[in-house]
Amino acid sequence: MSPLRNSGPFYSGLLTDLYELTMAAGYLQNHFSARASFEVFVRHLPEHRSYLVAAGLEQALDFLENSRFPEEEISYLRELPLFRHVNESFFDYLQTFRFSGDVWAMPEGTVFFPGEPILRVTAPIGEAQLMETSLLSAIHLQTLIASKAARVTTAAAGRPVIEFGSRRAHGIGAGVFAARAAFVGGCEGTSNAYAGFRFGIPAVGTQAHSWVMAYDDESEAFSRFLDVFPEQSTLLVDTYDVRAAIEKIIALGRRPHGVRLDSGDVCADSLWIRRRLDEAGWDDVQIFASGDLNEHRIADLLASGAELNSFGVGTALSTSFDSPSVGVIYKLVEVQFKEQVRSTAKFSADKQTYPGRKQVFRFRGDDGKFSHDVIGLEDETFPGAEPLLIQVMRDGRRVDRETQGPAPAVRAARSRFLANRASLPTALLSLEPAAPFPVRYSARIEEMRDQLERLLVQTAPARDVESAEIAAQSTMVFWAVDAQQDFMNPAGRLYVPGAEQIIPNIQRLVEAAEQSRVLLISSADAHEMEDPELSEWRPHCLKGTAGAELIPEARAVRQLVIRSRRGFPLPGDIGAYPQIVLEKSTFEVFDNPNTDALLKRLRSVTCGDETEFVVFGVATEYCVRSTVEGLLRRGCKVTVVSDAIRSFNHEHGQVVLADLKARGAKTLTTEEVIGMADALRPCSADEASWAMKAVG
Repeated sequence: MSPLRNSGPFYSGLLTDLYELTMAAGYLQNHFSARASFEVFVRHLPEHRSYLVAAGLEQALDFLENSRFPEEEISYLRELPLFRHVNESFFDYLQTFRFSGDVWAMPEGTVFFPGEPILRVTAPIGEAQLMETSLLSAIHLQTLIASKAARVTTAAAGRPVIEFGSRRAHGIGAGVFAARAAFVGGCEGTSNAYAGFRFGIPAVGTQAHSWVMAYDDESEAFSRFLDVFPEQSTLLVDTYDVRAAIEKIIALGRRPHGVRLDSGDVCADSLWIRRRLDEAGWDDVQIFASGDLNEHRIADLLASGAELNSFGVGTALSTSFDSPSVGVIYKLVEVQFKEQVRSTAKFSADKQTYPGRKQVFRFRGDDGKFSHDVIGLEDETFPGAEPLLIQVMRDGRRVDRETQGPAPAVRAARSRFLANRASLPTALLSLEPAAPFPVRYSARIEEMRDQLERLLVQTAPARDVESAEIAAQSTMVFWAVDAQQDFMNPAGRLYVPGAEQIIPNIQRLVEAAEQSRVLLISSADAHEMEDPELSEWRPHCLKGTAGAELIPEARAVRQLVIRSRRGFPLPGDIGAYPQIVLEKSTFEVFDNPNTDALLKRLRSVTCGDETEFVVFGVATEYCVRSTVEGLLRRGCKVTVVSDAIRSFNHEHGQVVLADLKARGAKTLTTEEVIGMADALRPCSADEASWAMKAVG
């Protein structure tokens, strides 16, 4: 979408992914006329971010109000082979298309965290589907840049930051919206003149090196510029020699508003310039720095004592160079057919969602700072909490249509962000990783999700009968302990030294389990901030964070996730799942109230007491040990894969391993375990045919 027009091609209904149009056509042709609710949220924070800043809502609402399908676009769709058999009623529908739904959203400038819906659309399902791509596009870009600007302006410690990045933005329109989002995120102004015009953002300009180079004499270049801009000149002093340029300006006897450093040893030059300007009696002349700046360089300059009054930040800001995307997603949470309401959720591995239309409730501590958030259902109430989502659109029209314009909207968003930032816990303002802000789902949402999952398990048909039959013949179960990002990745929050060195062996074991149809259990930490364990250990593997995810090498194609709550319904076809993930909130996986029930079920579908549990993962002296000890106490045969485990302390890990062997556990290498698994691998049809011929 472009900011240059309020109608026409920049609000085209074709600004979407084609599959949105195919789904809308399918709903219409099948008379599927439900009213649906979709929510926009992120699953994980981008790298180096402790919070995000909601932005782009105004442009999203603009699109909802103005989106249309002109006749030439409808003709284009008619000619697509994919639409050859679509009923004429769909094209008639597009001719009169208008978004008629309701929208609830966090106001722009609101700080938010993973899992929290920042926008909810409730509309006829075809309308809601068609709007997905453009809504995500508008919100993604500005949320990304506003969140980056928040870090940059925090690093500047109260000094003004000017957004300088239009020439590096990913397109003309992106440059304008990046300027807007940077202003929301705390910047004082922008170099983009159109953004200044459209949104009332202070527009700031200095001069280019080309101006200085165009004149034979640097003094004349400065003088001519001062002639045109006598009160607001900021002179660029690093074209040739910084200190010589300052002397020439002082010699002119004409005081500029400021001088700009764009290269070189900015810290040393700023100190010299400040001293020299003060000696000339020009203590009010500002020193402005630019040139490949980001939040870390700004923080380093200020920590080194640089005398700088303001900053211009370009590429790092308008492209969010260090983390150039936010995983903003749009998911169905409820479908309504007349009076019947059905909540929906996804249960697929690493992409699970929660059902129901939601509200986010924010709490403050005694110090006035934000303390924690609760994601609840829209009709829930929590005394003392502030609900963050408000209705912004009703029946396809803005609620505040008569009072809100482009300039007031962006200024209100900026003020809201600055107030939110002032209320954040101090740790979240650091440029370094911080413990995640506490966010949890309400008990009602958790119960709704459990009920939905139980219903799906009870009504699901038996799957993969062949796999279940193979599992019943298996004499082995593989058990991967805590193969999660926060433990295995050197950047993880509770990295086990050397854990990345065993990832190839873990991958080989997981692949061997899949090929041999050996059941794979993966126990995994899934913490809430209030878990007692986190009072002893740095917060790690928090629910909903990237650190809690299994590493890719430890994932099977399909998973059954068993949460640490009583009453989880184990499916009848347990052997049909290649991987079972047991969540836990302590070292001890058997603290999950469903673990013993799972173990009993597994022993009934494998070879009972003869089943060998093959254990690997991290960390040897903690979760690996507790898993092996728990299995041994229950009379299980256990093998530890000696070259697929790691410990926090190598010597301690060796002592623990020796103790486990003394208690009855065996040790084997990855190669030896894979050899055993290969012996269990079922033959393919070709292999079976070859074997029969060989026997014959």
